[in-house]
Amino acid sequence: MQLIRSVKEMRSDLDKQRGAKQRIGLVPTMGALHQGHESLIHLIRPEVDYLVLWLFVNPTQFNSPDDLAKYPRQLDRDLEVAREAGVDVVFAPSVEEIYPDGLERYYAGHSVRVHAGDCSFGFEGAHRPGHFDGVAHVVTCFFNIIRPDVAVFGEKDFQQVKVVQQLNRDLHLGVELLIAPLKREASGLALSSRNALLGDDAQLALSLSRALFRAKTRIEEGDDVAEVLAEADASLRRESIEPEYIELVDSMTMSPLTHFEGAAQIVAAANVGTVRLIDTMQVRKQ
Repeated sequence: MQLIRSVKEMRSDLDKQRGAKQRIGLVPTMGALHQGHESLIHLIRPEVDYLVLWLFVNPTQFNSPDDLAKYPRQLDRDLEVAREAGVDVVFAPSVEEIYPDGLERYYAGHSVRVHAGDCSFGFEGAHRPGHFDGVAHVVTCFFNIIRPDVAVFGEKDFQQVKVVQQLNRDLHLGVELLIAPLKREASGLALSSRNALLGDDAQLALSLSRALFRAKTRIEEGDDVAEVLAEADASLRRESIEPEYIELVDSMTMSPLTHFEGAAQIVAAANVGTVRLIDTMQVRKQ
């Protein structure tokens, strides 16, 4: 397995693969790899001949310098996980490689920027202004540099998946997108790189997934959606967890729902101590 740092070298390597008619796959990550990331690799690996794992902590999708600074970074371990999972090359560029004009010009609006569409409105977009513009911009960079045939994204970041699908469609990027199901720890907690930051609050964090499982069951049994979600919010607050939102949304448009048939999605974000977690669950009703 290779480790490549520069855009020029990455493109040169991929030109050779395309010359050999290799089908190229991409797993975009910010590192701190866990079993959820491994599930992405295992899902896409049979679909491609040559697999790239993008490892880049993207500063423009963070709203807080403190959050960016404390995001877990563990390159040596990530390389070992990627190697064992069957990745062919890890592309781990510097910030300067991806933002050649510098972050100050990006934030000032002087550099070319990609903006997310209406799937980014509300929820994560409302609580983290600029976050999805940062995601849309860096994903466009991924796709332009790697030019993958296939890329895989995880369902846990449900709104992000919708943003990327819209980006891919609206800009005619032509990448086949695979969506990997959310993976959970045995306790039920959604796997996340941020779980490593929970410390003594790890047990408390389980309340989030438990609240969502209860809400899912009640909604599928026909209970009033607004009432169920309000009770889920209140139950978390009683346990000193601060929900930012718990909503039922349309699985395609991210529009909030109070009534539905077929499938919908619960999306949630909450602060457990100093760590912000997100979770999601599909709800089905006939």
